[in-house]
Amino acid sequence: MEASVELAGSTPSKMIHIGDRENDIYEYYCRCRELDTFFISRVCVNRLADESTLVEEIGSQKVYAKQAIEFVDKNGKLVSTTLALRVKAVELHPPIGKEAHYPDIRVTFISAIETDTPEDREPIRWSFITNLPVKSKKDIKQVLDWYKQRWKIETYFKVIKSGFKVEESKLRTADRLSRLISMCCILAWRIHWLTFLNRETERINPEVAFDEIELKIMKSYFSTQSLNTLQDFTAQLAVLGGYLNRKNDPPPGNTIIWRGLIQLHELKRGFLLANICG
Repeated sequence: MEASVELAGSTPSKMIHIGDRENDIYEYYCRCRELDTFFISRVCVNRLADESTLVEEIGSQKVYAKQAIEFVDKNGKLVSTTLALRVKAVELHPPIGKEAHYPDIRVTFISAIETDTPEDREPIRWSFITNLPVKSKKDIKQVLDWYKQRWKIETYFKVIKSGFKVEESKLRTADRLSRLISMCCILAWRIHWLTFLNRETERINPEVAFDEIELKIMKSYFSTQSLNTLQDFTAQLAVLGGYLNRKNDPPPGNTIIWRGLIQLHELKRGFLLANICG
């Protein structure tokens, strides 16, 4: 967080740091306040707040509003549900034993609980604290929407760690590791970008993501398929990565896309070598 703020220069207040339950750290919140930057964190600890605790304070609040949301579950199915929203501005107190070292902090506590109990999964129960101004239902929805982006960040780093296996690198100097990680970040971004671009409803020109040689190889390799849009090419790229492409299958994820790209690059190397060698 401090490194990001340093890069932001004179505008740290334009940044919003989003964290899961492991990021529920009181010292972190204090540091964000000192640096004048915003945070949204999912609550892990029932902290001291006002005259009691966060859970008791929010439990005394009536439902402020309800919000319909959509998300893709672990089976790739699009789920629509409704969340009951409660919100309260509270004075957050430091943990017992640290009162002399850290000040009270003014934050907003937001609770979002699924109104219906689903049969095939646990109901959504989100609790957040943030130092963003929250004064309307629109502000609460914005906090929820921003937090939902965290999963994209998780999958992006999964590509870097599991796909490119940077943690298994034998490099031992910071300079060399920095160059390797920089290249992996760019490649991981392409995989992540292509995965989500494929899920757009708008039909997209394939030249946005594939070069001329890649398009030529794909058309030749899948000559029996009609390939016109980026979505058409990405579906067949996923097939190269092991995707079955059945009618009811969910859209391919990052893992399938990176496996497909590896296969495509091998085909591309063979194509270029054949042109050189005749």
